[in-house]
Amino acid sequence: MGYQYSSEKFKFQTEVLYQNAKLDNQQEFPKAFALERRFSAVLPTMRMEYIFSPTTNIQIDYDTETAEPQIRQLQPVLDNSNPLQFRTGNPDLDQSYRQEMRLRFRSQNPDTDHSWFLYASSSLTNRFISNSTLIANQPLALAEGITLEKGGQLLKPVNLDGFYELRSWANYGMPLEFIKS
Repeated sequence: MGYQYSSEKFKFQTEVLYQNAKLDNQQEFPKAFALERRFSAVLPTMRMEYIFSPTTNIQIDYDTETAEPQIRQLQPVLDNSNPLQFRTGNPDLDQSYRQEMRLRFRSQNPDTDHSWFLYASSSLTNRFISNSTLIANQPLALAEGITLEKGGQLLKPVNLDGFYELRSWANYGMPLEFIKS
């Protein structure tokens, strides 16, 4: 569902999406395991643009997205193929939810060929899917007949809140007289 508005100087668009995914996993080997998970989310977006002149404008975007865990990340199966680094899944993982805001400003003077471009973005991800690493300081029995030796690692996916990114950059362009650009 969405809405758009447009005039000579101002453009606005917003949308709301509903996302629903179902995961049904039946595992027989190495041991029987059934997993059924549902993931749903409301995903709003928004875009605005203001045109100051034919050569100068500003844009603001807001987006949301999710990332569902992979089957491998959800299955509680111990992968001991590398004796120094074991992996296991986490059936309690949830999907991540990311919000991002972007700002772009562009301006060009066609008479002098001078231009500006400014960009900034920030994002916040809740329930970010990452790995927890356990380093054994002594031999650790993990399963029947499987031991993580001292110094070995056990990696397990976990959800983390508050993962954020900030980015920005600016660009100024002008001709260089000495190379006749």
